[in-house]
Amino acid sequence: MPATLISGTTTLNPLALSEYTSDQNTGGAILHTILGRPDPDVTLRPLGLRTGVMTLDFTTEALSNAARIALARAGGWTLTHTERTSVNMRFIARGVSRPIERDGRWKVTVRYEEIL
Repeated sequence: MPATLISGTTTLNPLALSEYTSDQNTGGAILHTILGRPDPDVTLRPLGLRTGVMTLDFTTEALSNAARIALARAGGWTLTHTERTSVNMRFIARGVSRPIERDGRWKVTVRYEEIL
């Protein structure tokens, strides 16, 4: 299993990380409009950490429901992926949903925000 999610003593081993999106569009430069001037003052800052959505696939309804419950608890998670190391991160779940079973897989969709 290429993806593993760990929080404290809880470990989730989904069958697959079937969908993953990542945005870095929060934070960043701040524009200060100055009255009477056509150009703003600019405060340069880097963009924030990743936010996005990932979908975890499980083989049974019971495993997907246990993952939904675990991800809904307060706490940070560590995601590691053996094949796609660029997705490795620490994150918090900002929302969790469980769509109906498709293609024999039970899915858990997680809105996440990366943390350090």
